[in-house]
Amino acid sequence: MKITYLRHSGFALEFDDFVLLFDDITPPSIDFANKRVYFFASHSHGDHYVKDIFSYTDNKNTTYILSDDIKEYTESDNVISVSEYKEYVFRDFKLNTLGSTDMGVSFYVSAEKYNIFHSGDLNWWHWEEDEESYNKIMEIDYKRHIENLSKFKTDIAFVPADPRLGDAYDYSVKYFIEKIKPNILIPMHFWDDYSVIKKLLQEDAGAVKILDIKKENSVIYQD
Repeated sequence: MKITYLRHSGFALEFDDFVLLFDDITPPSIDFANKRVYFFASHSHGDHYVKDIFSYTDNKNTTYILSDDIKEYTESDNVISVSEYKEYVFRDFKLNTLGSTDMGVSFYVSAEKYNIFHSGDLNWWHWEEDEESYNKIMEIDYKRHIENLSKFKTDIAFVPADPRLGDAYDYSVKYFIEKIKPNILIPMHFWDDYSVIKKLLQEDAGAVKILDIKKENSVIYQD
């Protein structure tokens, strides 16, 4: 399995016979030939979903798995609308959806030997300009969803590390590592500010391996 960082919260996971693409908002430099293709979109925000994904490939064996808050698409047999806390079985993997602290869903995918979690906008949002009471609600909601995730084994996790949150940029990462203990954690939702990656790599993550990301459309993991 090979993981390519696309942009922001977008990643491509390539297996021998299929490809999983999460929250892809830019045309990926991925060879789709002779593979089944699955696009996931966690919610309708423009930094996680663009309608252009329907033109990213001419592969007829493509499935689009969209959170049910996404309405901007042409209905067809290859579009699956999903809601939170449901289970779906596809040819190449099983999908469990979890909740979000913003819009849409987060994705837990069991594919081959890997258990993969993509957070979408499930994040411990803590904005300095917001009321303390609101930030507390965000903390409680985040921890509730992570408690639900803790029922599953997670090998690889994509978790927000948003530099706009200031000192709170790593709240989600630290809590996720503490409660879920994935084998590999991959930061996301940082746009072009790679400085947060450097900061995270300097922190003590215990047995959890945090992957480095240096540029878009780059392979960051291969097994």
